[in-house]
Amino acid sequence: ESYHPLGRRVTATYYGGGMIFMDRSQGGETTLENLALVCMRCNCYKGPNVGSFEPQSGLLVLFFTPRTQSWRDHFRLDRALIQPLTPEARATARILRFNDEERVAERRRLIALKLLP
Repeated sequence: ESYHPLGRRVTATYYGGGMIFMDRSQGGETTLENLALVCMRCNCYKGPNVGSFEPQSGLLVLFFTPRTQSWRDHFRLDRALIQPLTPEARATARILRFNDEERVAERRRLIALKLLP
């Protein structure tokens, strides 16, 4: 088990699997320090990338890194929407599609079941 960025305890069944922050093609290693539990959708959307262009400034930034950064410093849950607060968060939310319609609907269901705050 692990902890979801929203602070809820989750199991690998719900959370999906592992994401490598720096892909082997970019010199990353399959070590505990380079891994995090993520859903399969986020892992697929991220691909081998470690960053992206931030939507507001157009600058290239690294993605939010849950192993070294605090979720609450970078994101805010506004009902079922995840609001990015920093350049890293905006790039991450856009690439990982945090607020796609089906993901927001899924969070609404989890909130209704009292599984999310």
